[in-house]
Amino acid sequence: MIMKALTTFTGCKSPWELDFVLEKEGTGILVEARSGETSAFKVSRDKMLCVEISTQWNRMGQSREKDAMLCFTLTSPKCSGQIRIVWYGFSFRLYVDGQLEDEEWPLGEPVGEVWEISAVDEVSDLVCSAAGACEEEPETVFTGAFQNFVLPGHNTGVGDCMPFARDGRYCLYYLFDRRSHGSKRGLGAHQWAQVSSDDLKTWTVHPMAVGITEQWEGSICTGSLIRKDDRIYAFYAVRMSDGSPAQMTWAVSRDGVHFEKSGKYFSLTEPYEPVSARDPMVFWGADEQYHMLVTTSLINEGRFGGCLAHLTSTDLEEWKQQGPFIVPGYSDQPECSDYFEWNGWYYLVFSNFAIARYRMSRSPFGPWIRPENDLLDALEVQVPKTAPFGRRRFSTGFLARRPRGYAGNAVTHELFQRPDGTLGICQIEEILPAVKDRVRPGDIFLDAGQNRASAALPAMEGDFRLRAVLETGKANGLAGMLLTLSTEDGERRGSYRIEMDPAAGTVVIVRPGEDFDRGCGRGLLKGIDLSGSIRIDLLVNDDILDLMLADGRGMTMRLDASVRGGSSVEFYVMADTLAVSDIELATM
Repeated sequence: MIMKALTTFTGCKSPWELDFVLEKEGTGILVEARSGETSAFKVSRDKMLCVEISTQWNRMGQSREKDAMLCFTLTSPKCSGQIRIVWYGFSFRLYVDGQLEDEEWPLGEPVGEVWEISAVDEVSDLVCSAAGACEEEPETVFTGAFQNFVLPGHNTGVGDCMPFARDGRYCLYYLFDRRSHGSKRGLGAHQWAQVSSDDLKTWTVHPMAVGITEQWEGSICTGSLIRKDDRIYAFYAVRMSDGSPAQMTWAVSRDGVHFEKSGKYFSLTEPYEPVSARDPMVFWGADEQYHMLVTTSLINEGRFGGCLAHLTSTDLEEWKQQGPFIVPGYSDQPECSDYFEWNGWYYLVFSNFAIARYRMSRSPFGPWIRPENDLLDALEVQVPKTAPFGRRRFSTGFLARRPRGYAGNAVTHELFQRPDGTLGICQIEEILPAVKDRVRPGDIFLDAGQNRASAALPAMEGDFRLRAVLETGKANGLAGMLLTLSTEDGERRGSYRIEMDPAAGTVVIVRPGEDFDRGCGRGLLKGIDLSGSIRIDLLVNDDILDLMLADGRGMTMRLDASVRGGSSVEFYVMADTLAVSDIELATM
């Protein structure tokens, strides 16, 4: 294809936009803007539409570095239509037929002062012009089942979650992610997005709650929300683009949807390490003052010095450092803390290695009790936090994609409180996919003797939910389920083994082709009483497996493939008997 010079554009560093129509035919470079011998940006197409933009980064006003010439890329699976590329001074956006397809948050300014723009014949109606104010995305309705929510898009993901109760609504504020933390050269460029519902059935996708509006904001990190009088305060840390200490700050809103940044910042000081400080959790204490818990470490305390720094305030604006709230003793920092009171018990939640753990106390500030099972939510549901919904309380975290990285789908479970104050989880019926068909196969009884015995349920297509009661005869056998996935043409993809060991008191999930090491933590539940009958609730939605046990324990994991091609479940027992009753199989 031959590129033809179309126009010259001056003033490229100020906000601008480029509009053109792209026909269906054609591959390779379609539009290119050059500043002298340097390519400022180019639009190409193969299987994806790709926009590459070069910037020059003067690192926070300091001298230029060797890697100051940077490149940022926008992509879309939509390869034709009305194309719009906008530069707002802090972000690049790519629209196709009016829909936001991708966004990147650069460091520096677009290369060059004057561009010569050329294009191929498949490009028409090309116009360069000054951009207006940054546009707020309109509210939309999310129509899918909320259990595994993610905003539709080819590279969108849900990161750290910050649920909040507002005006009778369950509001999920979360870190909106693109590129699995890879945006803005690995800084993340996360922003606070929000989706909410007052009935758990219909969900409103709101405009971005707290967005990046300055280049020095490397990421709007995790935090918390609190209501004071007629305003909602959103506290968060800003990851700085130049690597300097994170800045604690807040934004304020009257409606919980539109927030205005305060423009006020503060950092932690000794004995706390300030650069990694993040995740401020703010609550109103029983001592009638505000408290803030911040993820950090104690300086000079080594690898076990990760702690929750403690600050207090009377007005949510002036904060005074106190001694650490807790030093859990793990070899990383306690992240994404949560704090709440429920029926006379006080709970402190924090995540280590992304697994949420909780402590409990009858007093607002401890001493804290570590329960025998201190996991808040299912294994692999990362950094969950909680919020009430009426008299109920829900926990929402995220399940990463495979291979395991950052961000994926939101996973929400309901918490329940046992008589001793300990917590368990179960499914929230209102947010699950709708049932298409439900069958009740007859009871199954297997006697393996000294061998192995099995029985399969009918094969299924698509998502399903399986509920049943399992009971083994002895304490030294092994029993479980084998979930086998198929391709759309009926070929087996592999089997996942969900195995119960009554003698060890464990439930494990083993991936296809993997041997299981019982020291592994993310596929293993320990301390399960399997001596009697145990009720299981297995939900498989696309490529997400969610297993609940009636005692409030659970495991959630990402499968290597979707069940949309078909699947089957087989019960099995080894050196024992297994009775399976009250079987209910629902397709969804």
